[in-house]
Amino acid sequence: MSRFNRLALAGLTMIGWPLAAMTIVSEEGSSAWAAEKSHVSTHKIETVAGTTDKRITLTPKAAQRLDIQTGQISLDPAGGKIAPYQSVFFDLAGVSWLYTNPEPLAFIKRKIAIAEVRGDKAYLSDGPPEGTTVVTVGVAELYGAERGIGH
Repeated sequence: MSRFNRLALAGLTMIGWPLAAMTIVSEEGSSAWAAEKSHVSTHKIETVAGTTDKRITLTPKAAQRLDIQTGQISLDPAGGKIAPYQSVFFDLAGVSWLYTNPEPLAFIKRKIAIAEVRGDKAYLSDGPPEGTTVVTVGVAELYGAERGIGH
């Protein structure tokens, strides 16, 4: 073997090991990346029977990541409905909504009408009944999931 061939072989060996290591890391990284990027369903959206309402069901991990928190519809002394104002959101047309939480990990968007807002309370002229559980943290994320934002 000529001196040039021996140097070339030594050089390839010296370069080859780091490249092989990079390839192994790259393969592990790419498989991890692929698993991360593959579509792992975090929620399911279905139409509520007999309505046009959408029901979003989250996985427990998705609900935890979103830090979903809830409050309740209450009544004022005159019998008017009160929602925590942080549960209210407005769509692009200016219509007001909130998400109810009828059972664990399930959320349904409900249209509401606001008579007035005082501090952290929205006084409703139309909305769900007293005692209804509503989402107070994670509202925008639920709306995004329902609209398919981010997919």
